Amino acid sequence: MRCCAWVLVLAIGCRKDEDQKSADKASEPPVSCVVDEELCAAFSSAWSQEEADAVCAELGGTAAECAEDELGRCLFEDGMEYVLYEMPPRDAESYCEYLRGVWLEPGEEPEDE
Repeated sequence: MRCCAWVLVLAIGCRKDEDQKSADKASEPPVSCVVDEELCAAFSSAWSQEEADAVCAELGGTAAECAEDELGRCLFEDGMEYVLYEMPPRDAESYCEYLRGVWLEPGEEPEDE
């Protein structure tokens, strides 16, 4: 009887560690998608890696981190953002508005509603 109780305690303890590891992994955002020299798609932690990979494939991109020298970011309601580079600033902002996103300059943070 004692042996069974210890096995049960160990099984619950191990499962708790697995749950914590999967929760930690779930809170990490997926790898970004470099589409070309003008566009990189980044994803919030609400996205799974599988969903991000599917969008990346649709865009014809490659899973990689976005570069640092962005022109600005276009945020979407679904937690995806386009990081834009190497285009005229007005074109980038207009493109974002056309896509119905929220345009942010480098270093600018979104307003909480």
